[in-house]
Amino acid sequence: MRTVILEDTREQIPWSFEIYGFEQERHKLQTGDYIIKDSNYFVFERKRSSGELAINLGSKWKQFHEELKRMQDYVVPYIICEFPLEYLDTFPVNSGIPKYKWQYMKMNPFFLKKRLFESCEKYGIQVLFFNSSQEAQEEVYRIILEYQQRKSVVVS
Repeated sequence: MRTVILEDTREQIPWSFEIYGFEQERHKLQTGDYIIKDSNYFVFERKRSSGELAINLGSKWKQFHEELKRMQDYVVPYIICEFPLEYLDTFPVNSGIPKYKWQYMKMNPFFLKKRLFESCEKYGIQVLFFNSSQEAQEEVYRIILEYQQRKSVVVS
């Protein structure tokens, strides 16, 4: 049986898992950006920048918090950050937020990390940081492939 990856229709610059031999379909997902079709094993919530993450942990907190709670319905939920952890320490530098807006921001690195890691611990979500989108996508592929291989060993 082929693994089909469902991708949220709201992904603006989607990853392609077809290059790895998986089928990929676009659907409006209630939770996460990528899941395995007909499975509640993985959910991957992708964050492209520390600025995007800061918005989710700040002004869009209520909506994002509800998503974190829904991620508990999956065996292994992930937040995949396409930027290094150090970007949280230096926030808003390298956040993608224009410099002229920094003076109006209420978010600081301490709050950002505290809210992220406390929430992920509370809901059992793993957070992974990478140096690029490509590196993040390759790791998600590796995670799915490893799951697929374990699943086929158990079925055999």
